[in-house]
Amino acid sequence: MKIVIATLSLLMSANALSAGWISLEPKDNAGVEVFPSNFSSGIAAGVYFVHKSTFVSSETCSSKQFVAITDPKLADQTLSIGMFALASNKTIKLWVDGCSNNYLHGKAIKVLP
Repeated sequence: MKIVIATLSLLMSANALSAGWISLEPKDNAGVEVFPSNFSSGIAAGVYFVHKSTFVSSETCSSKQFVAITDPKLADQTLSIGMFALASNKTIKLWVDGCSNNYLHGKAIKVLP
């Protein structure tokens, strides 16, 4: 039982440490993509922020060029915020926690001045 508790503690602490804010500066912003449901296999419906190269993140997703926002209500809100940031040449910060279909999974957004 102690081994199970120790293993779960290690797994949960490693996952908690990997979540955090990542930046998308205007010079690295390759755009915002929107995909509807059933668009293509392996792509969940949502808003995707695209980096010209790769995002710096400790997550182990196979693709770090995209941050996927797949929650429907949050996707609508982040699309508006993301378009504002693009139009005004602002840095976007995305809270990433885990992976969604091998892409970084975004859960929050903010725009820096």
